[in-house]
Amino acid sequence: MNLGRKIRHMRELLNFTQEEVAEKMGVSQQTVSNIESNETVEHDQLEKMARALGVSA
Repeated sequence: MNLGRKIRHMRELLNFTQEEVAEKMGVSQQTVSNIESNETVEHDQLEKMARALGVSA
């Protein structure tokens, strides 16, 4: 499983929408969608996503 899919899976387990995560990250919903569709994720995006979800990177 690639990293983007793992992020999406975690987001769904925590019952967050892409829009909610995007708002917490200060980015667009499309950015969250792009992150979730990539096999790799830049470190800074991963850290922001983890904070938005309330989990550790």
